[in-house]
Amino acid sequence: MRTYVLPLRHAAALIACAVLVISGVPSAVRAQHDHTSVTINFWQPLGDPLARSLLVPYLQQFEKSHPGITVNFVVVSGDNNYVKYTTAMAAGRGPDVIMTTSFNPPVPEWAANGFIQPLDPWFNQLHVSREQWLPWVWDMQTFHGHTWGFMQQYDSYIFVWNKQLFKQAGLDPNRPPRTLAELDAYARKLTKFDANGKLVQAGFVPWVWPQSSYHPQFWPALFGGQLFDSTRNVYTLNSPAAIKALTWLGTYAKMLGGPQSVNGLMGQFQGNNDPFYTGQVAMAITGEWAPAFIPMFAPKFKYGVNYGAAAPPTAPGVPYGTNYTNGGDTFVMPVGTKHPQEAVEFMLYMMGHDPLMAWCMGEANIPPTKPTIFDPRYLKAAPASVSLVATARLAIANPQILRVVSTSAINDYAVTAFEEAQQEVLYGRASAKAALDKAQQVVAQREASFQHSNPGWH
Repeated sequence: MRTYVLPLRHAAALIACAVLVISGVPSAVRAQHDHTSVTINFWQPLGDPLARSLLVPYLQQFEKSHPGITVNFVVVSGDNNYVKYTTAMAAGRGPDVIMTTSFNPPVPEWAANGFIQPLDPWFNQLHVSREQWLPWVWDMQTFHGHTWGFMQQYDSYIFVWNKQLFKQAGLDPNRPPRTLAELDAYARKLTKFDANGKLVQAGFVPWVWPQSSYHPQFWPALFGGQLFDSTRNVYTLNSPAAIKALTWLGTYAKMLGGPQSVNGLMGQFQGNNDPFYTGQVAMAITGEWAPAFIPMFAPKFKYGVNYGAAAPPTAPGVPYGTNYTNGGDTFVMPVGTKHPQEAVEFMLYMMGHDPLMAWCMGEANIPPTKPTIFDPRYLKAAPASVSLVATARLAIANPQILRVVSTSAINDYAVTAFEEAQQEVLYGRASAKAALDKAQQVVAQREASFQHSNPGWH
C-alpha cells in the first residue's frame, strides 16, 4: 500500500452512500461457467507507471490462460475513490472486481451494508485452502463467518533512523533502540533547540510518519494490547495498554516543547519533502513500503548508508519484534457482478506466487502467503523488510506478536475517537485515562447504534 496520496476513507462518508442495510449475508450471484466473450471490469486506484508495470503483465497472462475472458483495467483516481466505489455499488453499477488500497475501511463496511459478496461458494470448485495464506491475513479476509476478499499484500511498520545523526550524537549508527526506554534516551540526545528555544531537530516525533499515513492504533500493540478485543468483538479504547501508550505519547509533547513547537518545525516541509530525509527528525516509524519510494523523493538518502530499518522498540514485557498490521490491498467482488465465476478466477490468479512476488518486490509490500513471504527473492528486493519477515516467523508460533486491525465496520469511527483523545493528551487538556474513558463511552454508544441497525455485525 502507498499512502502519499491519501484517500477519503471515513466511515461516515461511506455509510452516507448506503442504500441497503441488511442483517444477513448477501446472496451470492449464481456462478457462470461460460467464458465466451466475457469482459471483467476491474476497478482500482493505482494508475501510475510502477503499478501498471506490476499489474498489467499479469492481467494479460490471465487473459491468455483463460481464453474468452478480457480484463478491463479501470483506474478510479482521486482522493474520494472509496466514495466513488460505494456510490456505484449502491446504484447497482459496480464493477466485477475492486481492488482497494486499504482494508478497514472500507471492506468490513461494504460487507455489513451488503455491497460486496462472500467468496465461499466458489472455494470447493476452485480448490481454495486457507493454508495458502498467513494466518493473520486469512483472519482479516475472513470475518462474520465468510471470506470477503483476498489480500494482495499486508502492511506493517518499521523503525527507521538517520545514521549520520546517530554518529554526531555519539550513538552507534548500526544499533537502533530495541526498547521504548532506549528510544526515549536516544530521542533526548537527538533533540535540539536553538538559542531562542525554537525546536530545530527532533529526535523522534511519534505522530509524524514519513511516507505513511499515521495509524495511532499501532501504539497500543507496542504496549501489549490493541483497541479492539477480538475475543469479545468490542472496542477497549481505555484498556491499560492503550492508556500507557497515550500517556507515553504525551511525554513526547513535553520533550519537544509542545505540539505547537513540533508544528513549527514540520510546517517547513511540504508535499513529499520530509524532515526525516533532511535530518530534522532523527528517528521515525513508517510503512514497510517507504524504502521503495524514498529514492523517488530523496535519491541521495540511501538505505543502509544514510538510514537503517529495524523492528519498532517495545515496552517492558513485550517481545521485541511485536508489530501491528492495518490491512493492505484487497480484492473484493461487489454484489450484482455480472461475471462472478470469472471474477473469482481472476482474483485467485492474482493471488498466485508470481503475481504476488512481482507486486510485493516491486512495491516493497509484505507478501500475504507463506510461500511468498519466505521466498529468498523477496528480501533481496526489499532488504529493509528483514525485521518484518522475522516478525512473521515469530507470529506463526505466537499470534500475539502481530496485532491485527479489527474487522469491525465502525473501525474508522473508533480510530477517530482515539485520535481525538490523543490530541487532548498532547495539548495537556486531559490525562490519558480521562480522555480514553470519554472516547470509550462515545464508541460504545456508536457500537450499540450500529448493531441495532445491523444485527449480528460488530
